[in-house]
Amino acid sequence: MTAPSGDARWSIVVVLHNSRAALRECVLSVPTAAELVVVDNDSSDGGGDLVRELRPDARVVRQPNLGFGAGCNTGARHATGELLLFLNPDAALGDDHIFVSPPVNGWTFVVGLALPHPIGRSFADRCTPLLARLGHRFVEVQYFFAYPPIDLFAWARLLEGRVVRAFAITDSGVVWNRGRATREERALGLKLFDFRGVRGRKGDAGGAMILYPTEEHVLRLAGRWSLDPTRLDTADMPAGGLGYIALAPAAWRPTRLCKTG
Repeated sequence: MTAPSGDARWSIVVVLHNSRAALRECVLSVPTAAELVVVDNDSSDGGGDLVRELRPDARVVRQPNLGFGAGCNTGARHATGELLLFLNPDAALGDDHIFVSPPVNGWTFVVGLALPHPIGRSFADRCTPLLARLGHRFVEVQYFFAYPPIDLFAWARLLEGRVVRAFAITDSGVVWNRGRATREERALGLKLFDFRGVRGRKGDAGGAMILYPTEEHVLRLAGRWSLDPTRLDTADMPAGGLGYIALAPAAWRPTRLCKTG
C-alpha cells in the first residue's frame, strides 16, 4: 500500500512509549511529503532520539506519560496539516495494511494492495462477499483495481445492495462480467478495449484476440462514477479530517482452491 502523497496537507501522528524496538520500520514507511509528528510519552529507551535520527524534519514532542489518548490529542494540536492520520509505532505503511480516508465529497476511500481482488477461478473469491456486505451497509459502493504487471483490472458498482455492474479481467481472461456496460464505460471505449496483446495468434489476421483495458481506463472510470482516487489531495476535504491505518484481516489473503477428484 502507498501512503497519501502530495504536500503536507497530511499530518501523520505517532504516539510512543518505550517503542524503540519496532519504531524504525514505522518511521521509514512514512512518506517524506507528509508531516510527521511524534509524541514521546516519557520514553526511557531513546525512541524520540531515533526518530530525530531517521527523520530530522519530524516534529518530536516529549511529555509525561498521560496515556495514548492524551498523546493523540497533543499530536493533533502540534500538527499543521489539514488531515490527520494516526499510526501506531509498531505498525508500518505496507502491503498488509489498508488506509481508510476521512470523508471526501461524501465518499470514504479504502486503499491498499491488501484489499481482496478477483484473481481468478483458481482462487477463493474473497472480494464478492466483502462487496456484498458493504452493499447492505451503504447506499452505494464502488470498487476499482488495476495491477498492470499481471493485466488485472476490475471495477464494480453496487446500489442499495444490488450489483449494477461488475467487470474484472486478468491475464487468464474475464473473471467478472455482471450487468450491462455503463454509459461511462462506453464513453471511455471500454466496450472495445485498447489493444494489449494477442493470445493464440493464428494466420496473418490473428486468431482469438483478448483486448485489455488499461490502468488509465480504470482511473478515468472512477473519476466519472465518483472521484479519481489518485487526486484526493486536490479534492474538497474537511479540515481536521481523520484517516486510519489498519491491518488487513488474514481472511482477505488469496487462497488457492484445492482440486478434488
